Amino acid sequence: MLVLQFANLVRVFTNFSRNHSYRAAGAADATLHHNHIGNVLALKTQPNPWLLSVHLGMALVWVAATLVQKALIAKAARLNQNRAPHRLTTEAIRIHKWVGWTLSVVGIAGVLAGAVLAYLSTGYEPMRRFLLTQPICFLPPMVMVLVSARKRSWSIRTHRFWAQTAYLGPALATLWTEILINLFGRVASIGPRGGDLLGSEVAALLGTALVIVPAWISRRRGLAIDAKTAVVGVPPLAASDVDLTSAALDVSVAVGRSS
Repeated sequence: MLVLQFANLVRVFTNFSRNHSYRAAGAADATLHHNHIGNVLALKTQPNPWLLSVHLGMALVWVAATLVQKALIAKAARLNQNRAPHRLTTEAIRIHKWVGWTLSVVGIAGVLAGAVLAYLSTGYEPMRRFLLTQPICFLPPMVMVLVSARKRSWSIRTHRFWAQTAYLGPALATLWTEILINLFGRVASIGPRGGDLLGSEVAALLGTALVIVPAWISRRRGLAIDAKTAVVGVPPLAASDVDLTSAALDVSVAVGRSS
């Protein structure tokens, strides 16, 4: 599903590079425009092309980096299970950290650019209010990814939960958002404006139910397993540890496969 969204975002960015403006959806309502995805939304002004390039570029990097991170964790798990030289596992984790920092910086910039775009350009006030709340939803989990990665006293399961909440959930939800906006917008009783808002809200609920809640349950179960293991003298794994154990990595890979 992430690969599908990445291909879709390449298409969107290609459309943007050809024409930075949103084209009018029809003469009946001058505020309605087609965005670069192809969905119809209400505008009060054309979006700033520089801010839009930052926001779209962020989305592309977001999904690509999420795919890379999943691959790196799977690689580290295989290396550890095969008892490969320690330096190979360390190298995979080093790249994982570098990609994580890059994703955090690009992600924060893109989320803030999206909020400014919503404030300046969105022409449907309920949708505008919804979009302006997004930094509150996105930025705290993104910060917690960094905090949990640095806290040696915290389990790696906590870091994985925040990573899935901050990055995997939104990466999948954006694809669902685009599909639902298109479907709801075609319903006459809802219309493009209502479809834009309803599709975004339903996709946010799906992301919470299908990614964040299972990730939280997995974390709780994993911490319970770690507590039992600690009783027999094996300390739980910290997020900042480089020498990742196969047990912790196996859980990460299993969660990754489910998405």
